[in-house]
Amino acid sequence: MKHLILTATLLMASFNLQAYADVSEGKNFGAELTYFQINHDHLWGINEGSILISEPAGTITLSLNQDLGCKPNQPCITLMPNSYDVELEIISEEFDSCNAKKITAINDNTPVDGLYEEVVVYDYSTATCEYFIQNMTQVTYTTIAPRTQEMQESYLHGEPLRELPISF
Repeated sequence: MKHLILTATLLMASFNLQAYADVSEGKNFGAELTYFQINHDHLWGINEGSILISEPAGTITLSLNQDLGCKPNQPCITLMPNSYDVELEIISEEFDSCNAKKITAINDNTPVDGLYEEVVVYDYSTATCEYFIQNMTQVTYTTIAPRTQEMQESYLHGEPLRELPISF
């Protein structure tokens, strides 16, 4: 009986160590977005944003906000800020002939009459060729509406991706 309990305890401990090892593999990368060409109706007024790529979770998170322009310690009209976050599962990572990285994340709910969302991140920080947007991060956010099949694309550019600490 003691042998069985000891074996079960060691087995559970090895699963815990394996789970921790899986979470710690990979890195998080992020960038502040500084240029916004918003073509989505529901994202009107967006002028702040960031992108987070989490390799351990296998996701891309696009966070967009509306800065109301209120200065600290000054009276300001209180409005409900326009904020939008989307987290999608990474489906592919590719490098082009110049070593620029393209990461694609998709959430396809069209089989259940839902929204199709796609975020494509282009990381030019490792590129060996000269690009017009050298060392920049480019993000394309695409949606296809259910039923109408209307496609909308917004284009965002920002700082180079940088490694972020992994938080638990």
